[in-house]
Amino acid sequence: MLGAVERPQAWPSFLHQVGVIELGKDRIEGSRLLVVASQANRGATFIAQSVTKQGLMRSYVQNGNPPWLFEFFVNESSNL
Repeated sequence: MLGAVERPQAWPSFLHQVGVIELGKDRIEGSRLLVVASQANRGATFIAQSVTKQGLMRSYVQNGNPPWLFEFFVNESSNL
């Protein structure tokens, strides 16, 4: 999807999705999209894997982040 956002003319099948992403991004002042290696953003990678592999699609939204996840991000940010 990031390729489609960066070069929508090369991905005409995804124009609708690109529009939705751009609209959401425009609503958050100062937001931007960055491509980073998964090692540089292990927290997001972990969340994505827990959603796709363990089916935890609604748990983070319904219940908020678990305490260990906050600690995970704190430790990750100290390694930057």
